Amino acid sequence: MKSTNTAMGGGAVKVHIPALGSHQGIEHRMHRALSQKPAHLRLTEDQTTELADMFRLMSDPSRLRIILACLETPISVGDMASALGLSPSLVSHHLRLLRAGRLIQAERRGNRVFYLITDEHIRRVLSDMVDHVAESEGVDGDDDVAQT
Repeated sequence: MKSTNTAMGGGAVKVHIPALGSHQGIEHRMHRALSQKPAHLRLTEDQTTELADMFRLMSDPSRLRIILACLETPISVGDMASALGLSPSLVSHHLRLLRAGRLIQAERRGNRVFYLITDEHIRRVLSDMVDHVAESEGVDGDDDVAQT
């Protein structure tokens, strides 16, 4: 990391500039360049289809509850089934679909398999959406049906 002094308003300000040749600097510039494009131009047609499939998988309330159960800590099929009031076979079926959609991952510990979300993007999106729904609950009477 390189630092430089610049004069602003009569005083010197020390600014840290990442080294341009560093791997981290290159990665940051690439990410910034990609994120400056509009969202619809950053994805190929196949990637757009993959994203739509992810949202389709999350649109089923039981699958969404399973995903949310995996958000904080690894959990087994049996524990998930008990906590969600679903049959273990139904939970297993949904888990298979969610793993194929790359929304959750499996981790074997001895003779048990635990499911969790390891992708930080997925974790952030879901956490943000949960926070959004939780904070908007009852705001401005949105939950009430307007009467005429």
